Amino acid sequence: MGALLFDLDGTLVDTSPDIINAVEKTMFFLGLEFPGGEKVKSYLGKGPGKLILDCLGDEFNEELYKKAQKYFSEVYLNNIVVESVLYPGILQVLEEFSDVPKAIVTNKTPVYTEETLNILDLKKYFDFVYSASEVNPSKPHPYGCERALEKLGQKAGDSVMIGDTEIDYQTAKNTGLKSCLVSWGFRSRPQLEKLSSDILLDNPLELLTLRT
Repeated sequence: MGALLFDLDGTLVDTSPDIINAVEKTMFFLGLEFPGGEKVKSYLGKGPGKLILDCLGDEFNEELYKKAQKYFSEVYLNNIVVESVLYPGILQVLEEFSDVPKAIVTNKTPVYTEETLNILDLKKYFDFVYSASEVNPSKPHPYGCERALEKLGQKAGDSVMIGDTEIDYQTAKNTGLKSCLVSWGFRSRPQLEKLSSDILLDNPLELLTLRT
């Protein structure tokens, strides 16, 4: 068994309530219509910049985008783990895989990632954490996973990318990793079934079968 590379939001932690709340406050601040929680949830997985773009939609202009980004960042960072919680069973899985090289590869920006992991005391379970930024390419670019594999000293063909969206599936393909999609996150099982991933799981404890 090689390395386990985990997505963060929607895979390890249900961060959607706090993100949706920050988006709602941002749209209210801008005097724009809030697209609704389920719609916002469907936008998650591509990073905060793309999230804001999707929420602005036809209202987009550069000045408004910058204003939205600044306000969202302030609101979200100050309320980053209020309702966000680990998915049931995730801690048990991480503890059971204590002997397996593990990394997080996320499109969440470094400051959001660091704060989330610190508050939830998750960092100790991982050997490496990669966050997308202006200099670190976002998934589905393979760079983050390639960097993680290099740090962990593991090969792509022996390792698994675990995530909840089409972005994670495409990342696995781009990197030569096995793909394991999970339906407890930000995409439904029917959506994920269309992607033909190597593995599709419905309960966090089923991740333990990856050892076999």
